[in-house]
Amino acid sequence: YVPNPFGVQAFVNGGEVEVDGFEFGGQFFATEDLFFKVTYGNTDSSYQQDTLTHRKGDPMDGVPETTYSLAVDYRFNWSDSIGGHFRADYFYTEGGELNLRGFGYEPPRAVTEDVKSLNVRIGADFNDWSVYLFGENLSDQDAAVAVPYATSTEYLYQQPRTVGLTIRTRF
Repeated sequence: YVPNPFGVQAFVNGGEVEVDGFEFGGQFFATEDLFFKVTYGNTDSSYQQDTLTHRKGDPMDGVPETTYSLAVDYRFNWSDSIGGHFRADYFYTEGGELNLRGFGYEPPRAVTEDVKSLNVRIGADFNDWSVYLFGENLSDQDAAVAVPYATSTEYLYQQPRTVGLTIRTRF
């Protein structure tokens, strides 16, 4: 928002930002039925000058510096007529900063927490049916992915540990 003599709201670009970083993703098939997957990302962003809402050197809002994931996927047979599938994955996203200076909000800066999640799924496929037992966020992390900031007064937390059963059919 930019104050102006006309008394109307005007929104402008937040300023010049420099971003350096890289991403990597790869898969490795150990066998026809077993594969591993890995991803990694690193982002270093910074405002190049002071603006109404940011100071020189501030990172971009909500952009994590580090993210990564690891996964293993294995297909097998429970029996001659029942296929099986196992998958485990782990995700990590570093918390990020949010800045809103110049509007009188307190605090003018908020920081979200790191998000970590371990997920597992195992199941069986037969004919047109499949049955899977799953667990998400098995370590029951409860990171605050949104925090009170400016006019938002609520916390938003990572999904809690969830365990369930999925049954599917095709017709």
